[in-house]
Amino acid sequence: MNANLIFRAGTKALQKIKDNGLQADDVKVMAGAAGGSKWLILGHLDRYLFGSFFQSRQEPLYLIGSSSGAWRFAAASHTDPLAAIQRFEDAYINQSYEDNPTPKEVSDEAGRILKHLLGDQGAKEILSHPFMRLNFMTVRGRGWTGSDLRPKLFAGLSMAVLGNFISRRLLGWFFERGLFHDPRDVPPFAGMQDLPINKIQLTPENMENVLLVAPSPSFIAALPDGKIPDRNDFYIYKGRDKERIANWNKAVHLSRQLADELIEAVESSRIRKEVQLLT
Repeated sequence: MNANLIFRAGTKALQKIKDNGLQADDVKVMAGAAGGSKWLILGHLDRYLFGSFFQSRQEPLYLIGSSSGAWRFAAASHTDPLAAIQRFEDAYINQSYEDNPTPKEVSDEAGRILKHLLGDQGAKEILSHPFMRLNFMTVRGRGWTGSDLRPKLFAGLSMAVLGNFISRRLLGWFFERGLFHDPRDVPPFAGMQDLPINKIQLTPENMENVLLVAPSPSFIAALPDGKIPDRNDFYIYKGRDKERIANWNKAVHLSRQLADELIEAVESSRIRKEVQLLT
């Protein structure tokens, strides 16, 4: 039994994995959620998946990410994903700010990380990758929610909160959602018609082809501070960057166990016994 990973699958994915194990060509879409520095414990899993597991596939693999999920998948779509993931990890962990950074300082640091990740050829490599198809979702503020002036921005966000309380459809007055996609193929989720803001309930039927791989509660408890790295660490360790960086590096080191367990579970087909129904 895995101590650090859990596997949950929808009904169709569950049966397929129980019958045949997890095969690279069975995966059509991978989603990378926003989550700030939470992505750090996924780095070694990404190294295995994109540096080894998917390398023999022929069919396109559609990647859809937002925020840190988009950064992860941009690294994974390089010709040498292992080197790109390492560059991203190093630059992200070692970002540093003054006690009260301005929005410009944060944006400049993000630009530095992106430049370090992509280098001179990264964009070209991503858009010419033989099977990776990078897509990412963004949100742009409209009116006051898109203002750089804090009073207007605060007022716009306050109105957006009120509008969301009345009806989620009103969020379209304040935000515009966008899908940036690889021009070579139409992704299977492109039919969302510019991503209208609709409330769609998750049901067993529309989750039946999903496989969720996640760290176990016991693994998370063993991390520094008993949690996955997150954005709040910038406030918790304000003025103590060396301590934050040390804890993040330790979390990355410990997360190697996740990749080792996934490799063993897939290559030994033990995942067929350990996968459980996603409920």
